[in-house]
Amino acid sequence: MRKKVVHPVVINSISELNQNFGIVQTPHALINIIDLQERDCADNQGPLVLNLFSIWMKKGVNGYLGYGEGQIDFAHGTLVFMSPGQVLYPHNHRHTGGWGLIFHPDLLKGYPLAKTIRQYDFFSYSTDQALGVTQEEELAIGAILNSIQKETNGTIDQFSHDVVISQLEVLLTYANRFYHRQFTKKKEDRKGLLEKVEELLINYLNSEQLELNGLPTVNYLAHALSVSPNHLSDLLKENTGKSASEHIAINVIEKAKELITTTTLSAGEIAFHMGYQHSQSFSKLFKKKVGCSPLEYRQRFIRH
Repeated sequence: MRKKVVHPVVINSISELNQNFGIVQTPHALINIIDLQERDCADNQGPLVLNLFSIWMKKGVNGYLGYGEGQIDFAHGTLVFMSPGQVLYPHNHRHTGGWGLIFHPDLLKGYPLAKTIRQYDFFSYSTDQALGVTQEEELAIGAILNSIQKETNGTIDQFSHDVVISQLEVLLTYANRFYHRQFTKKKEDRKGLLEKVEELLINYLNSEQLELNGLPTVNYLAHALSVSPNHLSDLLKENTGKSASEHIAINVIEKAKELITTTTLSAGEIAFHMGYQHSQSFSKLFKKKVGCSPLEYRQRFIRH
C-alpha cells in the first residue's frame, strides 16, 4: 500500500513568513531579519517549504529538524543555509537564541549574485551539518546583519539595494570560508536523491545541453539516477509534494528569471536558449508561473 502523501505548508513571501512567525509586517517586502530569542520554530505541522533563501544562526537547539531525506546536525555548529523549495520537517524543534536572515530570490534579480548564489555548496541538501563559527566570526557576521537591518528599516534611497546586496555578498564569502574549513573532504557517495536531482538540473540548465537538446525531461533525470521515471516522480512527490515534472518547471523558470534580469537577450532569444522551439510556449509558461510576461518581469528590475 502506497504511503499517503502529506503536502507541505508552502511559504512564498516575506509577508507570509512574518505571519507564520507572528511578526508585525516589516518595511521591506523582499528581506527580513528575525530575532529567534524565545521564538519557536513553526513546529509539528508536517513538512514546510520556504520558497525563499534563508540563513539561520541557532543557539541552544533541541529537537529534530528534518531536511530533505536526512536531518540537520547541530552538534558541531550553529549556522544553517537553505535555498528556495527545500523541504523541512520540524518536530519539537526549539532554540534559545539566534537569528534568521530570510530573503526572496527577487531581491537578487539584476545582480550577478542571482546566478552565483547557486554555486555555494552550503545552500544544497549535501550540507546537512550546521557550520561552526568562532566568537570573533559571529561578531563579524553580526555587524553585517546590523548593516543590512539599518538599510532595510531606515529611509530607502537609490543606493540602499546596492548596499544590501554587497553586504549579502560579504556574508556569503565568510560562509564559504567556514564551509571549506569544515567540509574539505565531502564525499560524493553521501548524496541523496533530492540533492542529485537538484544538482543534475542546475548543471544541465547551465550547460550547452540546454540549447542543443532542449529542456531536461523526467526520462533524462531517471536515466541519470538509474531509476524508472514513475519511481522518481513517486519518490519526489512523497518527499517534497511535487512531481519530477514540477521540479523541472521550477528550475527552468528560475533559470529564465536569471537570464531575463542579468542579460539583454530578448524573450525570443531566451526561449531559444532554453530549448523552446516556439517563444510563445515559453512566454505562456512564464506568465502562468510568475504572473507576468518576461518583458514585464525585466522592467521590475531596471534600476533608474
